[in-house]
Amino acid sequence: VNAATLCIAAIAPWTENFEGGAFPPPCWAITPTTPLLWNNSTGLAAGISGYGVGTASAWADFWGISATTPVDLISLDFDATGLINPTLKFDWAFDRYFTSSDQLQIHYSTDAGATWVLLARGYPDSSGTGLFNLITVDNGITSEYGSAENPVLATDWNTIGFGIPTGANKVKFTAVSDYGNNLFVDNIKVIQPLGNDVGTVSVDVASSIGAGVI
Repeated sequence: VNAATLCIAAIAPWTENFEGGAFPPPCWAITPTTPLLWNNSTGLAAGISGYGVGTASAWADFWGISATTPVDLISLDFDATGLINPTLKFDWAFDRYFTSSDQLQIHYSTDAGATWVLLARGYPDSSGTGLFNLITVDNGITSEYGSAENPVLATDWNTIGFGIPTGANKVKFTAVSDYGNNLFVDNIKVIQPLGNDVGTVSVDVASSIGAGVI
């Protein structure tokens, strides 16, 4: 008997912390699957998780994959119509390898993934090339995040949030490798920010951040 996961739209607010073991999580998807750029961080080392809390995160294997083919980590369907000013937030960790230009693109969809709108880009520089600086900590590491160099400390991580339309019902994280250091993403959530919440961005972000970023 084949048992398929019944995917029902999650009612926001929701959070994905990648602690469930399965990767991608139920009702999430990775496309294309070759090269296999997105993985569970437990396949690299234990304890790589947002701010050092938990055991796992989503790992973009920039160090092991040289292909520049964009690979999407696509969320489950969700319903954010009950939120005022819905916001996509996530934690991430990244340290640049020399002059590599690995990037992370964030998109949302209002038609369950039939079409996508670019929400933000992250690049490993502070020159304003992207909407936010992908580097969370500059340790001068010229090898991959590996062994003692994995981002297991709270100080290795940062958080950013972006406003999304109330009608958004899917998001995706697109990793584009330039054969640099690994990237880790955790605690992806769609929430309604508090009335006085100005957001949490603990890096010096690029100079040009679009409207809707908190």
